[in-house]
Amino acid sequence: MMPWLHRRVAITLTQSGKHRKTVRYRLTIGVREFGKYFALVLFSVFFILPWVWMISTSLKNPQELAVWPPIWIPHPIRWDNYFQAFNQASSRAFS
Repeated sequence: MMPWLHRRVAITLTQSGKHRKTVRYRLTIGVREFGKYFALVLFSVFFILPWVWMISTSLKNPQELAVWPPIWIPHPIRWDNYFQAFNQASSRAFS
């Protein structure tokens, strides 16, 4: 259980003289906050996933690019792809 949800419900339940409506209201606020954070995590994964795929693809061998199912972590990791890209870009820029 989420600590912030547990804390709000527990505080409301331990206070004497409060109505059940307060407990329901506090629980509703906790569920709304959980929904907000869940949506934020979902959207952040949705927007970060293409960046992770781009970096993973940049470290692959040419043979691993069109494999099904896709390989997320290339083996072996080819850092020389970056060196080749920078060398080709610098030679084209100055010629």
